[in-house]
Amino acid sequence: MHPLSRTSAALASLALVTMTASAAVASPPRMYHSVSVESASFDSVRVDGCLQTEIFAAATTGHWAGRHGPSVRQQGPTSVFVRVTDLCASPAGITAAAGPRGAVVLQVEATSMDVGLRTDQHLRSAVASGALEGTDQDGAPVQVGMDVHWTAAGPLEHSTLAHHTRLPEGQVTAADNAWRRAATATATVTLDGRVLTGTDEDSAVERVKSHCIEVPTGRFPPEDFYPCFGFPG
Repeated sequence: MHPLSRTSAALASLALVTMTASAAVASPPRMYHSVSVESASFDSVRVDGCLQTEIFAAATTGHWAGRHGPSVRQQGPTSVFVRVTDLCASPAGITAAAGPRGAVVLQVEATSMDVGLRTDQHLRSAVASGALEGTDQDGAPVQVGMDVHWTAAGPLEHSTLAHHTRLPEGQVTAADNAWRRAATATATVTLDGRVLTGTDEDSAVERVKSHCIEVPTGRFPPEDFYPCFGFPG
């Protein structure tokens, strides 16, 4: 046999052994796609006389899919946090000189998986509007009305990211395409007949499209290895 032929045969045998060994310790790869995940946040602090109003809101809408499965649209999670503080009062049991300034008049947290973020194709505007269920500072249930509007205030930015991670349970390879546009935003929050408003001049609207590949490894690959999005595809 020609030396080159012997070398080729040896390499082919080595490749076959390597493939066989790999098959013995790794499960078939699983690929997932986030077809589109859009998100935006809002943060403002407003002071009127003695009252300081803090509003934080975040909204998300995503489309998720396994390699062979249909796309699943998920509204939310969308959340809102509101705190109203009387800056002219002292917290109960604390003297004005010794304690932090102000006493909390109202504090509410609410979340919804039914309210999502709506955007246009080029992220020039976005809206999150709806009713969210939550609790106040005493743990009492409350319903919060949230209406937040984002308006573009800068160019559309694009970035990419790819990374490979080795975990004890397997390997993960992912790549992201991200678009971001700076924005200004206004928010109106209603609860118990009270209307609270705020403005955020330094906000942003984002969209991420990505794919992620999971490869469980080991002689007995774990069945619950789903690091990409946390669920099987």
